[in-house]
Amino acid sequence: RAGFLVGHMPPGLTWLDLSRNGLPAVPPAVSFCTALVHLALGGNKIHDLPAELGALSMLEKLDVQKNCLNQVRNLASH
Repeated sequence: RAGFLVGHMPPGLTWLDLSRNGLPAVPPAVSFCTALVHLALGGNKIHDLPAELGALSMLEKLDVQKNCLNQVRNLASH
């Protein structure tokens, strides 16, 4: 379900909610959505945030609550 959405996202997408989809990882295509301002990933099974999320320079809100994160890296430095 979420894989289909990520593969068909418009380039100007500013708000993406992939919450409660049982995702084990952040879909790689998300890092190419450079216009994102809000990214909701809460309620999944994500263990790590990829450094590529640091490329989302417009991102103002990142919701990762209720996941299985081992650590949160400083994405702003990437």
